Amino acid sequence: MMKNILFVLMEGSHDCAFLYRILKANGYKTFHKKIREYPKPFDDFLKESVEKTSILDINIESVSSSFIPRFIMKNDTKDILIFIYSTGGDSQPERRIKLINDLRKFHSKDEENLELDVLTHKKLFDRNINIMYFLDADDKGTNKRIEQIQDELNQTELSIIENQSFQTYPYKIDGLNIGYYIFGDEESDSGDLENVLIPLMKKDNEDIFASAESFLSINKTCQLFKDKIVYDENDNTIIKKVCGDKYYYNKSLIGTVGQLQKSGASNVVCISKGNYLNEEKILNNSVCRNIVKNLHQLIDN
Repeated sequence: MMKNILFVLMEGSHDCAFLYRILKANGYKTFHKKIREYPKPFDDFLKESVEKTSILDINIESVSSSFIPRFIMKNDTKDILIFIYSTGGDSQPERRIKLINDLRKFHSKDEENLELDVLTHKKLFDRNINIMYFLDADDKGTNKRIEQIQDELNQTELSIIENQSFQTYPYKIDGLNIGYYIFGDEESDSGDLENVLIPLMKKDNEDIFASAESFLSINKTCQLFKDKIVYDENDNTIIKKVCGDKYYYNKSLIGTVGQLQKSGASNVVCISKGNYLNEEKILNNSVCRNIVKNLHQLIDN
């Protein structure tokens, strides 16, 4: 079993798919195992994630993705195993807090809180446990997101040292290394994953994206939608809702171009398996390189 274990807490499935693609380009491989085949204690950890979650308390649409990672990646050379979770946006901290509390119990030196046999306990402490947040800057900025991460950590059962600074990377608490990466435009200190993802996908495929952008403009004029669009109150060119449903232009753009290759597939499949992203683009992109650098810096610390 790998010595270095990283739990990545991402906002949504698009983010997970993009990180999966970045890791693939950097030599990581998908870790194919059934839960019962995982070495202890991670077989029990994944099993309990399913068994201890109340089915009655979640939306039926969320069942398939509520308990387990979206992707699990390994790097034999660097001795790293990465669990990539889709945990919801910054306004939905509950799943991240629960996951961190569960990890703390597995990593605790308090035998009363650690329901593991002596051999398993020893094997676990031979490993390096890490947690990494990925959030969008949106319109709040990087510093605000870092404050939100600190606030979430304060709501966990971790033993937070009062006035401990999060400016020193990584953040060390209770034997866990905790890091972060904030997606967005560096110059404006705002934006999200799509600020990085779409320019990468669009590179060398400008003709496809131009056609997709033209197609998406039809919703403003066609009879089906034109009278049922809600615009941003501060910018009458930004669509917020179509027929009462939230509208995200960039997500629609990815879905539109994705259908040229992955018929009927989701955006996650387009990002994780489509030809719009490739190894050369990812390895030459400064943001992708920084993500991997921060990830390895966290683990190596």
